Amino acid sequence: MSEDDWFRDAVTLAASFGWLRGYPDGDFRPDAAIRRSETAAVVNRMVNRSPDRAWIRAHSEALQFYPDVLPVHWAYAQIQEAANGHNFVPRPAGERWTGLWERPGSGEIRSALRG
Repeated sequence: MSEDDWFRDAVTLAASFGWLRGYPDGDFRPDAAIRRSETAAVVNRMVNRSPDRAWIRAHSEALQFYPDVLPVHWAYAQIQEAANGHNFVPRPAGERWTGLWERPGSGEIRSALRG
């Protein structure tokens, strides 16, 4: 970013809160379209939510299923955090999930998506 970029102050402030981190190579791409995965990660940080990766791994069959986001995807846990209502216990290192909220019709929808 240059000093003259209209978004510089907003991005600097968001980064100071830890909401925006840029890409692993340190790059910031203000002209690129933001992806669902990136949006999920940013919004989770903004509302101080963090995925419980161990719970997610152990209960993957109960989670919202997205055919285009497999468990090996870098943002799989972030997307699961954003997409699944759940109970949790806060802890300094992040959330410890204790169970999912039941969604009406969720079993039928999940079965249809998985074929």
